[in-house]
Amino acid sequence: MIYIEFRTWYKASQYRLKQFSEGFYGLVVKCLLLGLISLLCYLYRVINAFFRRETIAGCIISVILFGVSFSYATSFIKERKLRVEAQYRADSLSYELSKLTQMFEKEDTLIVNGDTLRSW
Repeated sequence: MIYIEFRTWYKASQYRLKQFSEGFYGLVVKCLLLGLISLLCYLYRVINAFFRRETIAGCIISVILFGVSFSYATSFIKERKLRVEAQYRADSLSYELSKLTQMFEKEDTLIVNGDTLRSW
């Protein structure tokens, strides 16, 4: 019985990990593409500034936009990672609580940390 419960929990945790990695790496690829597009825009500005003698202000604005988009992408990745970890912890706590509830329903008494709990 315990082996089956552990196996079920293990499969669920592996599924969560797979879901997290697929979503996380997809997000990383999207953010890298966004950064690449921003970098290409920046290089275009630099080339225009040197060959057309435009102002350097356009280059500075491009650098600022690249920095902002990169920091936004990294913060978004960190936030998603924390959200998935929190969901995983909540699921594992819910599983532990249901397992404890099942044990409590099976027997009349349950000893937890030296205290005797009884179902009435």
